[in-house]
Amino acid sequence: MSAKKKEIDSVATAPAPTLKMGHAEGVTEPAEYDAVQAEVQALLQEGAEMQADIAIVGGGPGGYVAAIRAAQLGAKTVLIEGGALGGTCLNVGCIPTKCLLASVETYLDVKNAKEMGVLVENPRPDYPAMLNRTRKIVDGLVKGVDFLMKKNGVTLIKANAQFEDVHTLVAGGRRIKAKNVIIATGSQVVKLDIPGLGDDYITSDTALEMETLPKSMVMLGGGVIGIEWGSIYQHLGVNVHVVEMLPNILAGVERECAAELEKSLKKAGMKISVDSKLVRVEPGANGMKTFVLETKDGEKRIEAEAIFMAVGRKPSLTMNLDAVGIKTERGAIVVDDHLRTNVPGIFAIGDCAGRLLLAHKASEEGIIAVENAMGHDRAMNWDLIPTCVYTSPEVASVGLSEEDAKAKGYDVKVGKFQFRPLGKAQAINARAGFVKFVADAKYGQILGCHIVGPHADDLIAEAVIAMAAEATIETIAHTIHAHPSLPEAMMEAALATIGEGI
Repeated sequence: MSAKKKEIDSVATAPAPTLKMGHAEGVTEPAEYDAVQAEVQALLQEGAEMQADIAIVGGGPGGYVAAIRAAQLGAKTVLIEGGALGGTCLNVGCIPTKCLLASVETYLDVKNAKEMGVLVENPRPDYPAMLNRTRKIVDGLVKGVDFLMKKNGVTLIKANAQFEDVHTLVAGGRRIKAKNVIIATGSQVVKLDIPGLGDDYITSDTALEMETLPKSMVMLGGGVIGIEWGSIYQHLGVNVHVVEMLPNILAGVERECAAELEKSLKKAGMKISVDSKLVRVEPGANGMKTFVLETKDGEKRIEAEAIFMAVGRKPSLTMNLDAVGIKTERGAIVVDDHLRTNVPGIFAIGDCAGRLLLAHKASEEGIIAVENAMGHDRAMNWDLIPTCVYTSPEVASVGLSEEDAKAKGYDVKVGKFQFRPLGKAQAINARAGFVKFVADAKYGQILGCHIVGPHADDLIAEAVIAMAAEATIETIAHTIHAHPSLPEAMMEAALATIGEGI
């Protein structure tokens, strides 16, 4: 018998210590006893082989939702996660930024309260308090995910996983034999090697570690991550300068919506340089740095205290995929519309499978992958995934833009309605923005909907449901909407699309 086995047996068979209240010497407290027993169980399990119907690698919004669905369908389910449950979205992405944005919006409401007939003296942001609130919410949600795993009987292994063969994973010293494997390893921050910068920069992974805000910041990247974080910092008093290589910020967003948001951001004081490439960083005086840009008009220099690298994210392919022959293209795992890889019994979902890197996409893919692994037949529809930019005002879209629809050969008709005339928009003092519909001129098929304005992320659901139900633009136009309400803008934009605007 090995020394380690003797150690495990001796601990496992040792009599339980007497549990008493108080702190007398030699008395083991209940919490300590629980910790000892947990360690014993971990030792006993180490090296053991586990059997599973479905093993899921990655506990983000794709992986943990897939695990719950698998358990609901009666599968013996193992979820393997080496980091915190909830993944990027819950810990450093979607949820923290929305918590901070909510705090910022509350501050702005108070700051502008005089317009609403409310007098408040000297309102000011308390960023450490905002961070504490954010961390409490994140901590509670992470614990909630852990509870859901226990409630649904999902076995959780806190370790990183690799393939031993197509149906065998190794994680934390344990072997997991699984009939089906779902890879949900997420994505990671893209980092650029810029002369003079080194590793002295902030990313979306480290932003929550920053207890105090700099007075000025270069936001490298004008995509969703850069604009969301930049908007938060700008409203909290940081002088933000966005640097974007492309001709426009928010390259994947409908152009009119992006332009409307850019106008609002500049009004708030944000500086934006497009068609600009950061080529080097030089030390400056008094703790400042000089950021040297290459632009179409020549060299441009920006002084700032800090830089936030927000040039995007890429699929995180941390597993030994080559060992089992899984095909990848452009840095992402290749899947079909059933989320199957080229290797039978292995599925991939979420950011690691490319396309849109969105939490709600990952969750839906997780459900579909599990159902297909359990013998169902469901296909993923990537055409009906709403995208949102959480700024002030918000932006939300689904389907094709006007330009994309025309490029695909559609004869399109377009309708747009501004929020400004709406009674509800004026009542809540949120007048900026509009709703825009793109529809097929012949059949009235809704091809796309694009919103910039108050509660855009909520309003877009109406368009998504209508498109999923194959409703026509006339359906929305002729459906009675409550008055006064923001959804009236959806109805009015639909009426404008068919030439019946009031």
